[in-house]
Amino acid sequence: MNTMKRTVVQIALVALSACIPDDTSKPGWGLFPGATGSNDTGGSPGIVVVGDSLVFGVDVQTLANAIRFFRGTDSFVAAAGGASMAHFNKPTLIGAAGLSTIQQYEDFFGTVRITVVALGSNDARIITGERGQSDGYTLDEFAQQAELAVSSGLSHSQCVVLVNVANHWDIAAPDIVDQINATLAELGTGDSRVRTADWNAFSAPHPEWFASPTDIHHSDAGKIAYRDFINNAVASAMATGC
Repeated sequence: MNTMKRTVVQIALVALSACIPDDTSKPGWGLFPGATGSNDTGGSPGIVVVGDSLVFGVDVQTLANAIRFFRGTDSFVAAAGGASMAHFNKPTLIGAAGLSTIQQYEDFFGTVRITVVALGSNDARIITGERGQSDGYTLDEFAQQAELAVSSGLSHSQCVVLVNVANHWDIAAPDIVDQINATLAELGTGDSRVRTADWNAFSAPHPEWFASPTDIHHSDAGKIAYRDFINNAVASAMATGC
């Protein structure tokens, strides 16, 4: 995405994101403390991963080490429970978890080979909880936030990989998760530098990967599967031009 288009997207978000709060005090927008992990012993440019509690549950340092070991590149992982696309786009939101925005990480690292964005489950949760409210977070706003996340990633990355959401959570409406995933898939078809990794389809035959039949969070086996899925998504992107 070129500089002019990124600027247009960012200007549009000022008008279209009126329902996204300025801090995490609004119900449903709170965050758990975040964590980062890194392994800079590999080749550069490296890999940046941002995620929510699912990435946090894998253990950010374990994921960073796995990417370094299997892909041979520098790696950096940041994650916080409760984080959405909107959180990772807005400094006043993600700062509550002690983390930075996607754009801030991109600017800090300067040159990145692949940025992985493993977010969307909390967007689905918040949108479900605020559906029908006049100041509620909407699917249209999510689409703008997802586009901004991609734009931020491409500001310094060769490619962005979007990991979609397992439709496996009782506090996020299935139709909203479907639309979240459709938005991510659409972003993954509009630019050869943007890929969508379909965790929803990949995990569907494996209920044992989830903590319970209605919980999106992973069992111990699921944590390993999710870590490997992200690692393989990076490998696929690297093998096809990133």
